[in-house]
Amino acid sequence: MGTIAHILKRIDYPAPVTLFIVYNTPSDLPAIEADLAALEPIQFEGGRRVCVLRASDSRSKADHLNPNPNPNPNLDSNPDPNPNPNPNPNPNP
Repeated sequence: MGTIAHILKRIDYPAPVTLFIVYNTPSDLPAIEADLAALEPIQFEGGRRVCVLRASDSRSKADHLNPNPNPNPNLDSNPDPNPNPNPNPNPNP
């Protein structure tokens, strides 16, 4: 839990951060899973949040990186909901 606390409280970053904790284990870890679940409803300083995912079907470390916690699949390909098609802010260049 020390690494999680360090990321949430000590790393200097100018924008909100969601820390994804993705894990897989062959057996339940009730105490650890309860500790992790207790972090999810908390909004930490600077808008930092935690999202815990148990990658139950993963078979490798790469599979751990592929769970889609977001029900909107378009966010993966276009994270900006209001993309600016004209990056030039001056309409009369």
